[in-house]
Amino acid sequence: MPPFSLKTKMTCMVSLLVVALLSIMAFSSLEYFDEQFKETVASQQFTMVSAMADEIDSKLSTIQNELSAVAMEIKPELLANRAKAQRFLDNRFDTRQIFDNGIYIFRPSGRLLAGHPMEPELWTKDYSDREYFREPLASGRPYISKPFFSRQQHRHPVLMFSMPVLDERGRTVAILAGSLDLMKDNFLGKLSTVRIGRGGYLYLYAADRTMIMHPDRGRILRQDVPPGANTLFDRAIKGFEGTGETVTSRKLRTLSSFKRLRSADWILAANYPLAEAFAPIDRAKKFMLAALLAMVSFSVVSVWFFMRHLTSPLLLFTSHVRGISDQSDSHPPIAISANDEIGTLARAFNRMLSRLDEQKQAMQGQLRFLQLLIDTIPHPVFYKDAEGRYLGCNRAFESHLGLTREELIGKSVYDIAPPDLAERYYQADAELFGQQSVQTYESSVQHADGTLRDVVFSKATFPAADGALGGLIGIILDITEQKRTEKEIKHALSLLRATLESTADGILVMDRQKRIISYNRKFAEMWQIPESWLAETDDDRLRAFVLHQLKSPAEFMARVKEINDRPEGESYDVLEFADGRYFERFSKPQTIEEKIVGRVWSFRDITGQRKLENQLRQAQKMEAIGTLTGGIAHDFNNILTAIIGYGNLVQMQTDASDPRSHLLEQMLAAADKASALTKGLLTYSRKQPLNPCQVDLNEIVKRSMKLLSRLISENIEFSSLTTEQKVWVMADSGQIEQVIMNLVTNARDAMPEGGRLAIATDLARPDDTFVRSQGCGLAGTYAILSVSDTGVGMEKVMTERIFEPFFTTKEVGKGTGLGLSIVYGIVKQHNGLIQVESEPGTGSLFKVYLPLSDGPAAEPPAPSHEVKTGGTETILLIEDNPEVRQFLKALLEQYGYRIIEAADGEEAVERFIEQQSDIRLLLLDVIMPKRNGREVYNELKRLRPDIKVLFTSGYSADIISRNGILEEGLDFISKPLAPAALLAKIREVLDT
Repeated sequence: MPPFSLKTKMTCMVSLLVVALLSIMAFSSLEYFDEQFKETVASQQFTMVSAMADEIDSKLSTIQNELSAVAMEIKPELLANRAKAQRFLDNRFDTRQIFDNGIYIFRPSGRLLAGHPMEPELWTKDYSDREYFREPLASGRPYISKPFFSRQQHRHPVLMFSMPVLDERGRTVAILAGSLDLMKDNFLGKLSTVRIGRGGYLYLYAADRTMIMHPDRGRILRQDVPPGANTLFDRAIKGFEGTGETVTSRKLRTLSSFKRLRSADWILAANYPLAEAFAPIDRAKKFMLAALLAMVSFSVVSVWFFMRHLTSPLLLFTSHVRGISDQSDSHPPIAISANDEIGTLARAFNRMLSRLDEQKQAMQGQLRFLQLLIDTIPHPVFYKDAEGRYLGCNRAFESHLGLTREELIGKSVYDIAPPDLAERYYQADAELFGQQSVQTYESSVQHADGTLRDVVFSKATFPAADGALGGLIGIILDITEQKRTEKEIKHALSLLRATLESTADGILVMDRQKRIISYNRKFAEMWQIPESWLAETDDDRLRAFVLHQLKSPAEFMARVKEINDRPEGESYDVLEFADGRYFERFSKPQTIEEKIVGRVWSFRDITGQRKLENQLRQAQKMEAIGTLTGGIAHDFNNILTAIIGYGNLVQMQTDASDPRSHLLEQMLAAADKASALTKGLLTYSRKQPLNPCQVDLNEIVKRSMKLLSRLISENIEFSSLTTEQKVWVMADSGQIEQVIMNLVTNARDAMPEGGRLAIATDLARPDDTFVRSQGCGLAGTYAILSVSDTGVGMEKVMTERIFEPFFTTKEVGKGTGLGLSIVYGIVKQHNGLIQVESEPGTGSLFKVYLPLSDGPAAEPPAPSHEVKTGGTETILLIEDNPEVRQFLKALLEQYGYRIIEAADGEEAVERFIEQQSDIRLLLLDVIMPKRNGREVYNELKRLRPDIKVLFTSGYSADIISRNGILEEGLDFISKPLAPAALLAKIREVLDT
């Protein structure tokens, strides 16, 4: 068989190349299209399933919110009446539209209280065993049940949404439940009608394999997909979310997507038959194959004609030069003497060979010069052939590795380097040969002294004479010292950064051009600045961002300018923010070699410190008032006892028609005011005992309105607005009335030109954040008493001090500065909160928060109309104050009692021993010289266990409590002593 011609070979090779390229391109494109199409279909299907899952989550959340809203409207009185409960459900038209299978209220016992629709057979059933009843009853949280068959006549599969109904104490008093029929056209029932293409569908199942929704309604509530029947179905139960190919339990190959719901342990899935999903791919493959066959046929014919025309002249010249040997150093001329085109070409070719020989000689001379030049380079230089064997090096390389050039030539890296380094060098050379470009990388080299040095290799390939890959040339830079220096710098920078980030202060470093050089995260957090802004290093923009946070931006800017004008100076100041924060700011110039290059700013948050200082000052003021009131209470009450006592005695002896009777009434009224002021001061200092009971705040407001309306001038519009339901609080009714009186009179005085004044009650549930901001109290439900006016208002600095004792905004002579202080003390003693909101010109709003109580108080016993005041018994009167003792002796003797006096504890014991058989009652002051009242009582009781005692004192309640009088239930009456009250109390103790 004759050999193939050049034309035939080139035709075959080019044709094969074209066919190969076209085939590779076609099949690669088809493979890419196939992969992209499948990914797109899978992504779109998962996106659809995710969107529908989000919609289902949203619907479930809406249903739970609706159920929660209905539960909050269910009150205790509604649960006590089945007819009211049924009417309540019948009127919830919007809720019934959501729960198409009914809505029900269950008692805690599991019995049905009300429902809609209500089938008669449902009334008699016990639902306590149902999970939708048990779970919310036990946990107190909403619950979505597993699907089950309804007890109603239709027996459809249903879902139950249940919600605990809580009373004011947070106890579960009923269960509210709504039901969805999975066979109806609700948002879950519609899932069975959704189609993906012609044969795809959606279904919903639970993590326990129970089918919730499926186009085949007969599969609902069935667990008919056993483990292993559908691998993606099983993986989705374990947490898989996404799309993949699988075989269903019905042996159908599908593209399946799975998405787990957030609001329930359910999984939404979609099945799309693979034959339908990937049908466009099959059509594309058929079209691509037909197109490829057409292109290949056309290419082969075109190449054959082109090669036939191209190779004809070349084949003629090839036969003449075929004998030229390419193995000799010189190139013999081609012996062709023809004068045609081939001869011309041959002579030109001979001249070319001659010139190549000349260039070769010149090149060898250049190589010698280049070697001399390379030897002068101080860094190690080497060059290799395309096989990776050394062709040569310079003297620096010989010195660095300890090898001569002759020892190096012809060797590979494995011959001169340790195995691990040699392998690294070989891989780098192979990569460079493959890229045929420039390569730079760091590595290590074993020095002639045996140490490893850090170096940088810079290498490049060079071509051979024929244009092929000739080899590579490289240079080695020793960076051992540089690396050591860089490591030390990195260590120092890491230490500096760790120090900056670990400090509790915010740090900012800026250069002389006011550009941000460095900062720590604490700085960004303190100033609430996004890190993207700090990355821009623009100080002017940064300053504009933070100015609105400051209380005095102009002062801040002036201070910054002052500091920048003195770059060598240090600074310290305190920044006050509009939201109440305080920062200490300190700055110092940054210097390098005694040259100022920037400034370091340090910020420290001292808000908590300032708040503690203010709280400490307030506590010290309250303690001072407490100490003052406790000290003066005894003497002041003794004086008032004498004044009120003698005044009452004179009044008893004065006829009502006597003109002096009115003067006595005025004197006694003034004394009562002084007594009330003393009690108010003791209340403020929390030294006055409360008499709390459950009272309706609305009733206190209504009762106070009658008296307050007389204090309000006609140019003030006075109104009240109370809640419809009763607001029960555990409080001292008289002290709450005093709070209302003080707040209303202050509001009246703030409107000299008239305005509007309103009292209102309401309920609220402040969160933990609000309670913490007030500095006391506990989170829970509170009753709110608010007093608002449209008066002159106050600056913020005044509202911060408004509750301080003796601080007043009124003119001299028009206020004591104790009204709001007493209000503050009463509210705190009731475990409440008080808040004030006011601005100049817009009026003020005071809000008093009192803890809500559980229910109404019991009716107090009706007072007896017949009160005995006199008697003939002998009373031992023990009182160290002579004025009080003389008044009490005169009063009691006037009403028939026999009195034995004693001025201190020791004298009382002596008098009792002398006449103990006659004495029926001890009227005993608690605090006395020599022996106090409790010591005297203990001594006399030991002598006569049946002796009766009535303690008195003008001291504050905390001092009395130290003696155990109030805690042990002993009879006690506080000073100042009103004659009628004292006589009645003495009679009560004697007759008990």
